[in-house]
Amino acid sequence: MADLFGTYSKRIKLTIDNTKVDAALSWFPVTVFFTDAQAEEIFSELAVADYMKCAFTKADGVTELYAEKELFSLSDYYADFLIGGTASADIEGIAASNAVDDSLATRWSTTSAAFPHWWKYDSGAGITKTVRKLRLNKYWNASGSAVKNFTLQGSNNDSDWDTIYTGVAADEGVDNIWEEFTFSNSTAYRYHKINITTSYRGDGWCAIHEIEMAEAGPKAIYHVSKDGWEISDSADTDFYFYYDSLADDNTDYIGAIDSTPGYEVWDDSFKLVWHMKDDTTSTVKDSTSNGNDGTKQSANNPLEITGKVGQGQFFDGSDYISKASFLNTAPLTVSCIVRLTKDDAWIANKRDAAGDDQWQLRHYNNAIGVSVLDGTSNVAAVTDGDNIVNAGYKHVGFTTTGVTDGPLTLYLNGASHGTPATLTGNMKLGSRAVVMGIRSWDLTNGPLKEMMDEVRISNATRSAAWMKATYNSLWDTLLTYGDEESAGWTGKICGVTNPSKICGVPTSAVEAV
Repeated sequence: MADLFGTYSKRIKLTIDNTKVDAALSWFPVTVFFTDAQAEEIFSELAVADYMKCAFTKADGVTELYAEKELFSLSDYYADFLIGGTASADIEGIAASNAVDDSLATRWSTTSAAFPHWWKYDSGAGITKTVRKLRLNKYWNASGSAVKNFTLQGSNNDSDWDTIYTGVAADEGVDNIWEEFTFSNSTAYRYHKINITTSYRGDGWCAIHEIEMAEAGPKAIYHVSKDGWEISDSADTDFYFYYDSLADDNTDYIGAIDSTPGYEVWDDSFKLVWHMKDDTTSTVKDSTSNGNDGTKQSANNPLEITGKVGQGQFFDGSDYISKASFLNTAPLTVSCIVRLTKDDAWIANKRDAAGDDQWQLRHYNNAIGVSVLDGTSNVAAVTDGDNIVNAGYKHVGFTTTGVTDGPLTLYLNGASHGTPATLTGNMKLGSRAVVMGIRSWDLTNGPLKEMMDEVRISNATRSAAWMKATYNSLWDTLLTYGDEESAGWTGKICGVTNPSKICGVPTSAVEAV
């Protein structure tokens, strides 16, 4: 068989949807998310330490691609499952549904009636979820936080309730702060209810901006590509993931963040790629061979938590991540994933030796925007009317040629937004720090509040097709995933049906006699 079934016993077919690719792309990093059925199949074969006992290949099943492992876990948290169901509460001074509308500008609240209070979610007939994580964004004002002691319960008939978790929420002293609670639970429920028995206010009033719940299970994330790999815009592009617990570690093509195989995923124009996963509590690793690791303001500031893609960093409104002596280059592309809960947020920016902004990606005056210093005093700027505060995860970025008469284009969720600007001079260059999450020259103004993930900076003007495909890849809407396939040999030896290997030799390589 002319494929890697001679080395591996199982594979999964992956298909890139050409309708999400507006022009052919070369050496494009595809993010692969194995969850649910595919993850169950993979982890029934591989242990957590076996993330290199595999191979990604082109459609021919032979030509290997490089892959960087971001996550390979038996128990990672999935996305919020409070979607498509029905919310209710004992008292709806403000609607219970506001707690699941993905907006921190709204809230569910009771009246001042005495405790206890409850908020409930019905996932719908035939839908059950095994909750392992609860996230609360409690309402706070000068009287204190509106939630303190609570229990999380589950039911499958809306009358008999089991207590899943008992907790105490913190009084942060500020509004719009997320708090996470994780716990063991092996039972799936249709209904979930939060019973609140006290608050920090001293009255009976209770209010919550947003509630999220998530399951946990096996999950793997790889970033995959190779120099010369072409992704078509006219037909779907297939590739394969092969795996086998008895295979040798594929150290030539599979690696972790900051590994030789991992470097090969990112083309030479990438200067910095941060998946926003802690290397230490004070640093994040660069995935490219350039060694542009990020340094946090201090240990756990910002704090690693679950992000949009694997792990991300939570910014509390005063912290940042920087890379000192980062050489600014033209052309330039900057992009990242953010979830904002306040306006006037410096998402990413860089200053030159004179203290002027070389470029800044910022949310200001209720709109996302970018500006570039071209020449000594002229500024090219693009502002989009979209307010992305309290609007969930967004992919934001910009591209520029960095030269006179060149364009400056702002992107939001893979599409050009606003009217592109034209530079009147060459972009100023320099080697001062690039900073995420706060204004670079004083490290105090315009702090970002909430989440950042997947920071990428390139010495290239990435195409509109590249930006669109990046968004779809990170949102896992670029790929479709096939069922697990096994090697062609079938039979039973010593009571084992279809063994993957006989005496260490893959059964796919054993010829019939």
